[in-house]
Amino acid sequence: MRESSVPGDGLPARDKVIRPMKTNFDDYESDYQAQIERSIGFAGRDHSFYVAAKARCLLGLISRHVGDPARQKVLDVGCGPGLAHRYLTDLTHLEGVDISESMIERGRQANPGVAYSVGDALALPFAAQTFDVAFATTVLHHVEPKEWPSFVRELHRVLRPGGMAVIFEHNPLNPLSRRAVHRCEFDQDAVLLRAPKTRRLMETEEFDIVEDRYILLTPWTNSFVQWLERAAQRLPFGAQYYVCGRA
Repeated sequence: MRESSVPGDGLPARDKVIRPMKTNFDDYESDYQAQIERSIGFAGRDHSFYVAAKARCLLGLISRHVGDPARQKVLDVGCGPGLAHRYLTDLTHLEGVDISESMIERGRQANPGVAYSVGDALALPFAAQTFDVAFATTVLHHVEPKEWPSFVRELHRVLRPGGMAVIFEHNPLNPLSRRAVHRCEFDQDAVLLRAPKTRRLMETEEFDIVEDRYILLTPWTNSFVQWLERAAQRLPFGAQYYVCGRA
């Protein structure tokens, strides 16, 4: 069921491992993409447009704050079937982890060059300081709010000193984002976070924030819209946002 309130930052993680996803995504293995397309169809763009845009954004962040993307070891937390990975071919060492076995199997079939693991985002199956970059794309809103600090803490744990984490999320201040979430069957339990909340979560878990921006203001790509996107990226208008921090 949808949470009626959101606890504050800094809640302690439970001692036992808890599955973070309230939705069982194995139930949507056969029509995962179709569910998303139905939820965003009113915007006039298919899902790949948004996935590709965030992939380009991620590569830019890596280049600006870590170094050559081809030299980084990168982890996609809550990767689902790996839809973004075909747009991340600049990454020569990319791994994906998800709690859904069926989603991971789909990822393996679609992207044989990516290493996939089944695992819990609250207890990632990797040693500390394994990765240079870890990112989560519209995953955190599926985690129980009381477990948000644990989720972010795990991102920090698996990063090498100076490594970078990026969290992409829906912007609840954007009415079209709220409409898309409302229309998506597996988002019915979602608890959306505003960008300042996500920033505070990362700061509490000892990340130094290096960038936070709103993105995907419109589904168009002409030169004027690209200029508008850049001009408005500090304003809470975009359909999604990212918060980027260094460990």
